[in-house]
Amino acid sequence: MKRMRMTAFLAGLLFTFVVAEFFFFRNPHGETSGQQHPMPVQPGSVEMKPAQPSAAFPMTEPAIPIQEDSSGVTARNPAKPIIQTNDDEYRLIEEACTVTAPMSGFLDNGEEQKAICEARKLLEHPNREVRMAVVQSLDWIGLPAAMELAKMIDDSDAEIRSNAQDAFWRALDDADNPGLKRDLLAEALHSNEPDVRTKVLEELIFLPDNLSFETIASALNDPDEAIAELAREKALFVSGEEFETLGQAMKWFAENKNLLESE
Repeated sequence: MKRMRMTAFLAGLLFTFVVAEFFFFRNPHGETSGQQHPMPVQPGSVEMKPAQPSAAFPMTEPAIPIQEDSSGVTARNPAKPIIQTNDDEYRLIEEACTVTAPMSGFLDNGEEQKAICEARKLLEHPNREVRMAVVQSLDWIGLPAAMELAKMIDDSDAEIRSNAQDAFWRALDDADNPGLKRDLLAEALHSNEPDVRTKVLEELIFLPDNLSFETIASALNDPDEAIAELAREKALFVSGEEFETLGQAMKWFAENKNLLESE
């Protein structure tokens, strides 16, 4: 009997402890102490704001409205669908797909030289989407397409120009033949971009002197005085002579070419 009373007493004590823990250690919302209860949004405090269109995908009306409450919390309202690109952009992309189809087909079949031949026809195409596709294809091909990439580093579109330059330098890194590398750099030296011409001169100095000197000397006539001065410094490094004009440099080269070849 005593054992049964003791058991009942302990059960009652345990029940009392559980009830006390529930009421004294938890808040009325059922959350443990330290948790933050989300603040309710008051009616009328939510302001509807339209999403801003991007430059790449302009929209004729808001895509997905944005809700913002007084606390600065934002949330998208999925009530409205995203609006597609405009008719002009769609037309340009559709044209690009059609025009570049032969080039893409050759590339898919592994016929890189035929793809390059098709790309040459499109280097100055008026549709920027076509030229962008050309740069991407030439970048994929790499070194065999480096000469075509060099012809695109002055594209009128800034994004294409940047992509072509990056692709050209990547392709150049794969060139092991010094003569080929010299020819590619000589083509890039015709760029309108001073940064490109400067980098060309920096790269030429690592080639054999008998291959690089003529191309370095040609930059003595560069319209940018800073680049012309850099060319004088590089020519001095190779020859040990100071030149003020291209004629002086070429006269020296004609007299000393054999000497450079033997070094």
